[in-house]
Amino acid sequence: TPPPPPPPQQQPQQQHQQEKQQHPYQEVSIPTFPNLHQFPCLASLGTPVQLFAAAYYNHSQKLILSATHDEFDKMELQMRRFWQEMPLELWPLFQLDAMVLFVALCDNALYRTMLDVLFPDLFMEVTGSRVRMLRAFVRQLPTAVKNSLPPGHESLLQAQLECARDFGRLLARCTSLNHLLQATEAKLRDAQELANVQSDWRKIDFDSILAQVKVCIPVLPVDQVKQAFEDLRSVLQSHSTAQAVCHWMSNVVAGFVPAKRFIQRSKKFVTHWTLLSAAVLRDLTVRNAATFGTFHVLRMLLDEYVLHRIEQATTWQHANAVRSELSSLPVLPVPPLQVNFSGEEMAARSPQQPSQQQHQHYHHHHQQQQYPQEFEQQLQQELRKKQQQQQ
Repeated sequence: TPPPPPPPQQQPQQQHQQEKQQHPYQEVSIPTFPNLHQFPCLASLGTPVQLFAAAYYNHSQKLILSATHDEFDKMELQMRRFWQEMPLELWPLFQLDAMVLFVALCDNALYRTMLDVLFPDLFMEVTGSRVRMLRAFVRQLPTAVKNSLPPGHESLLQAQLECARDFGRLLARCTSLNHLLQATEAKLRDAQELANVQSDWRKIDFDSILAQVKVCIPVLPVDQVKQAFEDLRSVLQSHSTAQAVCHWMSNVVAGFVPAKRFIQRSKKFVTHWTLLSAAVLRDLTVRNAATFGTFHVLRMLLDEYVLHRIEQATTWQHANAVRSELSSLPVLPVPPLQVNFSGEEMAARSPQQPSQQQHQHYHHHHQQQQYPQEFEQQLQQELRKKQQQQQ
């Protein structure tokens, strides 16, 4: 009998779906998720805050798992399920700045891990369909955050929206940077084009360019800039890959921008880099260089990479500022909250929209809730401060 025919080759999309079925959901860790015991102002509030922190960690894990399996539509439902089924006894806590800052810190850790999951490597090959899917997710995320919270919690909403938008900018920058990496790699992979690039680079008059730029930037370190361009020439001759070019740019940023004042100095670096790169492209244009298109793509790649580094550092620095602010807040008196729920019970509740009767009960419940005088005064001070800021 003839041997059986070989099995048909699966399409990449079918293989991706099969891998999802073979690898069931597993727990994911969120390394930068804040520890409640690091913040005395929250640890003093007792069991209700501890239960919320545990439930929010489980909720964050589920969001990351949904992102891992490309189930982005499911994430909005999970957000609604968590916030709109929150026990009514917990909502007074979110009038405190400490709880709003804690949620912002948790969201920052959530999105940082999610970014690592969705884009573990900037230099990996990403299909156009996946890029479009990720960009659609970025556009829909702020709306999902808005729809998940009931009205009347503007501070909490703004904190969550800020974290979601920062994450969206980072993810969108990763997709555009990845696209330029692949376009640059295709240019440099052509042996004839690479030889022309190397030839045109040697013809550039860097002394004239630096003299022109120094008129606008008197403090420009000319020798350091010359050495950086000489290193780029060596990279184009030896490695000739987009990844090697980005590694060169990373070394340039590290050499010109000190780590201690990265955010302040990076803005000045972007200005200097923009003038220098524009002057180089002008020289190529005047000489009608055949590889002008390749150099233009290369410059766009380096611009995106610099902005990616700066936006990433800015986001992480903002998270550190929130952590420092939360650590410096004073210890609050403990409110007499009676909460009968666990994190698992909260996560297992069925998603449903709160009815008008539930909202009425929510406001009526908070009007009747009694707190110690010191805690009530603290709440009133917080509310007055927010009103003054809004005015």
